[in-house]
Amino acid sequence: MTHAWVDVVFWSLIGAGTAVSAINMTWECLPCRLSQVTHNERLIERLCRNSPCAH
Repeated sequence: MTHAWVDVVFWSLIGAGTAVSAINMTWECLPCRLSQVTHNERLIERLCRNSPCAH
């Protein structure tokens, strides 16, 4: 007897973890990247100072 639900649960957890990581990275980087696009020095200093995406 095969347990197909084990594969479904395993890959669902992998997919959910990947999605959460991608959303978290986007949420951290988006404000900094938008301020860089607008070339607003005040926002760049405020939003990108502690951002891992500033480089």
